[in-house]
Amino acid sequence: MRGIATARPLLLLRAFLAVLLLATQSGSVAHATSLAQWQQQGHVKLDAWLEPSESVAVGEQIRMVIEVSTDSWLTAGTRLGHLEIPNTLVMQRSQLATNYSRREGQQSWAVQRWELVLYPQAEGARTVPPVPVTLSISGPDRQAIVGTLPTPPLQFQAQLPDPSLTEAVPWVAASDLSLKVQWQPEPGGELRVGDSITRTITQYADNTTAAMLPAPPLPSNAKVQAYAAPPVLTDQQNRGAYSAQRVDEQTWLVQQGGQLTLPQWSIKWWDTEQDKLQSLVVPGGQWSVRHTPASAVRAYGGPLLVFLLVLSGLWLGLRWLRRRWQQGRVPLGWQFRVALLKRHYAEANRLLYLKRVRKQGTWLLAPDLSSGLRARWSQQQFAPGGRPSAGALWALWYSIRRPRGWRWPLAIPALNRLGQMRSNLEKSEAEGRIAEGTAANETAAVRDEHQSDSPR
Repeated sequence: MRGIATARPLLLLRAFLAVLLLATQSGSVAHATSLAQWQQQGHVKLDAWLEPSESVAVGEQIRMVIEVSTDSWLTAGTRLGHLEIPNTLVMQRSQLATNYSRREGQQSWAVQRWELVLYPQAEGARTVPPVPVTLSISGPDRQAIVGTLPTPPLQFQAQLPDPSLTEAVPWVAASDLSLKVQWQPEPGGELRVGDSITRTITQYADNTTAAMLPAPPLPSNAKVQAYAAPPVLTDQQNRGAYSAQRVDEQTWLVQQGGQLTLPQWSIKWWDTEQDKLQSLVVPGGQWSVRHTPASAVRAYGGPLLVFLLVLSGLWLGLRWLRRRWQQGRVPLGWQFRVALLKRHYAEANRLLYLKRVRKQGTWLLAPDLSSGLRARWSQQQFAPGGRPSAGALWALWYSIRRPRGWRWPLAIPALNRLGQMRSNLEKSEAEGRIAEGTAANETAAVRDEHQSDSPR
């Protein structure tokens, strides 16, 4: 009996809550139905339209105006439902409505106006779906009539205003756009490695949102290290006029010396007031950067090391050549060239003989020498005035080559020594003839000089 007595109050409580919930739901349905009837009777009006309503440019601002009016009064705040349109940015930039009154005939109407802004992001036709608007209006018995009414569906068309404007090109559609650029330090000055450069770009625009303003590029190269602070976006509304502001701060840390250039940046924007494409330019800057010892080593260490290595190699090579020259071990070609440059023809003749011995194992005037080569050599050796032709001597030099092909070794090695003795004898005879010819040439040259100096 005690359990039954305990359960009975719980059952009564549950029944009371169920009745209360049913009454609440019935009341809300009644209110919704009453608000629809109130609208049918002409006591409530809900209208919506777009400004501009015709075709717009991609990114251009479109105002969606929602107007609620009643011949009674609003007893509570109006709430707008969520609106979502594909490829369109939807914003409610003002959280407050505009309230005023107007007279229609003999009746005064309370009017409340709301605004949403739309920014189409791509070309194509768009349909604005109905927006649910929740109202609370005073009824005939001064009871609040609460309900939700939908706005009528709307449509608009978006298109690119100019063929040069594409998704790859940053641009904005606005009724006005201006820029302000600040450098720290100013371009044209002198910097040192480790200094920083700051550029602050402020964009001002009308009838757009800060989210639509393009972000400036951040140029970077091996001479600088670039940083960008998060942009500061600001949207404002003043008496129905919308404005936007974007502030970008860019910083470059100088890494290398030399001439530093930061490029300019061009912004394209579609003027919605004049329906034409315009552009603004953010100027670049140029500075002269001085090196520090550490940065100079980093910048020119590699080329400088290569230059020092090449210079050291040349110095060592010249020392080696000088030492070999002093020791008489310089290549015959070098000695022959120097002898011709200095006009030491006797030394050139000696080098010709020596090359013949090294290349062919015999002297220049040996019996096995060709008659043509022997004739040329005799002609240059006893040239008039003791000055043979340098070109002819070079021709003789290049005509002396090592015999081609393979030779049979001597059957009796002693014959090689006999050949050397014969070559030494020929050498002595040839040197005697060279000395006689050189002396004769010098005597003739002296005689010619005296004859030319004597008065006629």
